[in-house]
Amino acid sequence: MKEIKIRRSVRVFEDKLLSDSELEKLVRAGMQAPSARNQQPLYYIAINKREVLKEIAEKVPGYKMVGEAGGLIIIFVRNEEHVAPKQTEQDASAATENILLEATHLGLGSCWLSTFHNPAKQDAISEYFNLPEKHLPAVGIALGYPKDKDALKFIDRYNKDLVKYI
Repeated sequence: MKEIKIRRSVRVFEDKLLSDSELEKLVRAGMQAPSARNQQPLYYIAINKREVLKEIAEKVPGYKMVGEAGGLIIIFVRNEEHVAPKQTEQDASAATENILLEATHLGLGSCWLSTFHNPAKQDAISEYFNLPEKHLPAVGIALGYPKDKDALKFIDRYNKDLVKYI
């Protein structure tokens, strides 16, 4: 699959917002990810309003690039009674990778903004959206049209010294 080979973190975007349709395609891709014991613990907020993106960029540490992005998807873990509560981070990570690959497929750049285990980021996001305490911000994904037209290109990362075949 070419998307796996050309996906890169993109941090500089054209001044163009994503459409509602593009955001929906990305969220749908996230929702197709595997989920431990099919617990489906995730909740998504998808944003393509410039004023909201700029406010989030100002309020959330490490989210500066979001102000210039074409969109942002934040994945939350609904900390409720789950069958496999220790796997919710893995569920969020699987959903994130699906979104990153779908973004690449659509010709969009993306950047994974980790939020897990960062109370300053989590508190700022939770406060901004005024969500229930049980909704834990897990991941932010900045999205947009790459300013650098060569941003999505294949770079071979294979290193034979990092694998043992048996």
